[in-house]
Amino acid sequence: MIITVYFKTIINLVQLFVKTNNNKLIIMKKIKLTILFSFFCTLMMAQVGHLMQGIGAVNMSMGGAATGQPLDISGAMHWNPAGLSAFSGPEVKVDVGAFFSSPTLYSTVKAPGIVFNGETEDDRGTSYMPALAFMWGDKGSKSKFGISAFGISGFGVTFPESSSNPINFPQPNGFGLIESNYMLLQVGFTWAYAITDNFSFGLQPNFNYAALELAPNPLAAPSQTKGYPTSDNASTYGYGGQAGLFYDSHKGIS
Repeated sequence: MIITVYFKTIINLVQLFVKTNNNKLIIMKKIKLTILFSFFCTLMMAQVGHLMQGIGAVNMSMGGAATGQPLDISGAMHWNPAGLSAFSGPEVKVDVGAFFSSPTLYSTVKAPGIVFNGETEDDRGTSYMPALAFMWGDKGSKSKFGISAFGISGFGVTFPESSSNPINFPQPNGFGLIESNYMLLQVGFTWAYAITDNFSFGLQPNFNYAALELAPNPLAAPSQTKGYPTSDNASTYGYGGQAGLFYDSHKGIS
């Protein structure tokens, strides 16, 4: 669950009143649209599933908005490589994100004359996801280059073995300890080229590494005495790429 707070709206509201030559207060016309949009601020209950919605502190604070608004090099390289042309460089950026949740696992088993039910709290704690980015380019050059390594996903759950929650009963009567570990790392190489002072394009090949471990593995054949085994740490590699365009009017519109 992510609560989006529009700090800029608050700032704009403070600027609603300006002094005229007669020291009277008037409302700035260009703020009226901002006020209208502020009424649609709401609580967001879902985002992009197993991927984080942003990269690094700055981009995360904007909810991942960076395709047309590159506020930092991490957001530019993750969402639109052409946006890297907006930075002069060289620049190094290091971020560490802390992700935590508190899900609860419920289960109920009905038997003749009796009902078992219970709940187990997640005991995982905090998962950390790093974000590293570096960009450079010769002074006066139209080309900018960047290298990035982003932990765009990485978390899991830990539901301890329990004698009060049927699904966490010790094996073979239940699953016992239920635990998962997932991570997704993306490495990218960025090139952005400024065609004009306002318009640029960018290319970026991406290389991905993902790993997943489950305990127990519900897809494996269970043992009559030991129950389900723990899965091996499965991993895979992938690759892809993205191309982007970026236009900056230098008048607040991009």
